[in-house]
Amino acid sequence: LLYYLRFYEPELAKAGTGSTFAAVAREDLETIKIPLPPLTEQKRIASLLARADRLRSLRRTGRALGESLLQSVFLEMFGGAQSNDKKWNLVTLGEKITFMTSGSRGWAEHYSDKGDLFLRIQNVGANQLLLDDVAYVQAPDTAESKRTRVQPGDLLISATADLGRTAVIPENFPTAYINQHLFLLRLKDLNPVFVAGYFSTPSGKAQILRLDREGVKSGLNFDDARSLTVFNPPLALQEEFASVVARVEGLRGRMSEAERQGEGLFESLLALSFVEGLSQSF
Repeated sequence: LLYYLRFYEPELAKAGTGSTFAAVAREDLETIKIPLPPLTEQKRIASLLARADRLRSLRRTGRALGESLLQSVFLEMFGGAQSNDKKWNLVTLGEKITFMTSGSRGWAEHYSDKGDLFLRIQNVGANQLLLDDVAYVQAPDTAESKRTRVQPGDLLISATADLGRTAVIPENFPTAYINQHLFLLRLKDLNPVFVAGYFSTPSGKAQILRLDREGVKSGLNFDDARSLTVFNPPLALQEEFASVVARVEGLRGRMSEAERQGEGLFESLLALSFVEGLSQSF
């Protein structure tokens, strides 16, 4: 019954009404027609779907563990950003920034079904790019476009809404631009992947949140970003961390594909069980 209702959920959702949130009436539930094969067949289907459900759950868990792994590696190599128990020298980002900008407003007219990537706040996570939900633009040939076009090694930091998200543009990344909710920083003598990892730790992100201008205008300005402090360990050690991140990113890519396959398997089994397999049971 549980898995059939999951299968039936899109149809049930169509019956939902309400201006604040959708709700279904009792009559909508009472009139759902449930397929009723023999109990042994019900148990077989439930067992099969439970295994597929567990598989996709494990793959989701694996991806989540990959995200927490990098924080653990950072803390092991560099210690906590708040305690600085390894006594690293501290520098402000302003000392290391060679170029800084934020994205432009008014790109709605350039949105397209295809073209160049337009990176938004949902495309930036905790020291990673999230490209499951991307927008595209046909970028105009203007100075404004050139200013907001990303380059390999650029550090992105969310400036409004969910503050403290970070990501670094990798090599061979397609042409892309940022929107107004993101800062773009180019650094010298600091590995951007290391800096993104620093601000992805709880205490590193807390430093950003303390600068939030909530009540005036929630978010950060350029001076806020320049004032952020970060460890300055030897560059070789920073690059060692960046190489770990690269290996984990490869692993995360394979995990994401495995998760996608697990979701597809589960949905396919639902359809086979309740569309084809039970079509004669109503």
